[in-house]
Amino acid sequence: AASGVNVVYAFLKDPGGRNITPEEMFEESGYHVPQVEQVGITPDGAVSNFVTGISVGNGLAVDSKDNIYAAGGLGVLKIAPDATMTTLASSGGRVYAVAVGYDDRVYFTDTKNQLYRINSDATLSVVSTAGLNTPLGLTIDAFGNFYVQNNDHRITRITPDGKAAVYFDQARFENEGVNMTADCSNNLLFAPFFMPPIKTPLGEEDIIVQLVGDTGEVREVLYGPSI
Repeated sequence: AASGVNVVYAFLKDPGGRNITPEEMFEESGYHVPQVEQVGITPDGAVSNFVTGISVGNGLAVDSKDNIYAAGGLGVLKIAPDATMTTLASSGGRVYAVAVGYDDRVYFTDTKNQLYRINSDATLSVVSTAGLNTPLGLTIDAFGNFYVQNNDHRITRITPDGKAAVYFDQARFENEGVNMTADCSNNLLFAPFFMPPIKTPLGEEDIIVQLVGDTGEVREVLYGPSI
């Protein structure tokens, strides 16, 4: 997740549960999106520890003021720039994914198969229940469209007026970590572990694919094993 001051944040944990160092993140391959140690990475590649000792799900998002929002069990965690942590809101269900809109409003999905908006007074509004089937991923484009990565490997798009439809279903996701994000337009970037003919055979999420707007065109933009 990228912040308003161009710092990238990630959670680090290897498949066996061992905390890994930032240096190992670059030297080794095969690590899944982390859940214990949070690091910041500046544009020049400097890596520093930011928060440790927390457990999050698939959600990680940053607003324009550099506040971080994470899926923390039954609630959405807010982590301020000084590393102060508070529980921002809870729906009573396990939080799956978190996203921040262009207006800094925070949204999340949960085990109740609902998409929520967190209001300024910390109350919740249900944005949609349509098109959600164990919604493990969530992102928002510049036009206010929501994209939900469901456990059945379908990406559903929900428009600002609440209309839901399957947007893409040609990829398979391992559903570990944050696998999908939208850019400053309406292009999607995601990391599948299987997507013929671009990504075969089954394996780790070692490529990044771009779905270009509403054209249906998909293209590989990063091939991890070659880095």
